[in-house]
Amino acid sequence: MNSINRENPFENLKVRSLFVWFLVSVPIGVLVAVLIDILIDFDKNPAVQFVVFGVWLYGLIFIWALWKFNRLGIGFRSFVGNLPKDYQWSQTVCVVVSILLFSLGSFWIIYYPLSFISPAFVRSVLSKPSLAVLGTSRPIFHNILILLIGVIIAPVIEEILFRGILLHRWSIKWDNQRAMLVSSLVFAIPHMDSFFGNFVFGVVMGMLYIKTRTLIVPIISHMLNNAAAFGLGIFNVFFMSAKTVDVLDEFRSYVWFGVLCTVLSVPWTVYFIRKNWAVTNDELPHIEARRTSSEMGTLVVKAPER
Repeated sequence: MNSINRENPFENLKVRSLFVWFLVSVPIGVLVAVLIDILIDFDKNPAVQFVVFGVWLYGLIFIWALWKFNRLGIGFRSFVGNLPKDYQWSQTVCVVVSILLFSLGSFWIIYYPLSFISPAFVRSVLSKPSLAVLGTSRPIFHNILILLIGVIIAPVIEEILFRGILLHRWSIKWDNQRAMLVSSLVFAIPHMDSFFGNFVFGVVMGMLYIKTRTLIVPIISHMLNNAAAFGLGIFNVFFMSAKTVDVLDEFRSYVWFGVLCTVLSVPWTVYFIRKNWAVTNDELPHIEARRTSSEMGTLVVKAPER
């Protein structure tokens, strides 16, 4: 039986248990999404099935996190942290705008040349259903559900998981910088359509977390980013999707937009990462809080995980 490290209980957390949980949850989640689609008649819309599956999966991840926190004696509130007093959101908004433009620009920069090398592949990526849905019997209801999962639930769970749990756990195995890079890489894998942009997004969110000492800032930043992306999806559905225009030709015609996004965002993104890279050497927020609490003699240690 191993005792819990009072200052860093993440030493006792096994990430592989999350992957086992995930592998069991995915097929069950797919089945649940299909059954709900059939029972409630969701018009067999892939976007809505995605929402049902997302609620199921994120819910189970959250339950897993609470279960582990309870066993390891990690207080959820202290884990999330407190927003600094008089926090200035202006720089964070600039970061969110910059990283969103960077993600859009990198998407065009990568997929534009690919559209000539492998047009069938790029067309399949561009033809995937938008999360902003109109062609259903209840478009408002559907978009509310999508907004709920994409703008509220996903940012909260993903920041807790990737910038909170995985960053702390892997910092034990490696150093903070490698842990942040690997957790950002894992974060980007489910977002393969815009992999590079999401990888950089994960790195920036990790820096914001360490710099502000709270998950609240990256969670809100993530929400703002996803809300903007959802808004762009609505705009695309209403104004830029023409049935008579080939999706590949339409994409190529807007390459100027991708170049513009890249030119505007790269200097600020590079500046932010270079300026804040040193902060990744700081002690991670929750470890610092545990150590301080332990020194004050207020830490309650629960039973070790078996």
